Amino acid sequence: MAKDSFETQAITPTILCPSCGETLLFGDTECRFCKTTIDQSYAERSAQSQVLVTNAVKSANLIHSLRNLLYFLLAMTVFAFLVDPPYLEVLLVISVLNLIGPIGWLRKYRHASDHPEVVKAAKDMRIELYLWLGGIALQTIALLVWVFYR
Repeated sequence: MAKDSFETQAITPTILCPSCGETLLFGDTECRFCKTTIDQSYAERSAQSQVLVTNAVKSANLIHSLRNLLYFLLAMTVFAFLVDPPYLEVLLVISVLNLIGPIGWLRKYRHASDHPEVVKAAKDMRIELYLWLGGIALQTIALLVWVFYR
């Protein structure tokens, strides 16, 4: 079992050519497009940067895919409020637990890179966080209404 919930599958390390910007496999000593010689220390830094960007974007995409769960939980909140209110607490707990994803991502990757894809993913994660917080607020209101007016 992975220690970090944001660890992902192994990826093929790549680097960017310092001259033309083309993607090359880590270990290439010369760019196959512009024939520039690749310095080993540059290759290591570039590969680390590419792995970070890839992991950040993959994790953000996974968290973003859970947005439909938010909509489902909100629909179930309305249903539970109208039909079987005791389930409101369970739905609220599930929503609160889903805050772990965006908060964890923002803590790990928010300032990790100024790469445009990571910057966009950070913006998306803030939106996910605000959506989940809004959903939790609505669920809390439904629960309070049920508790005080039953």
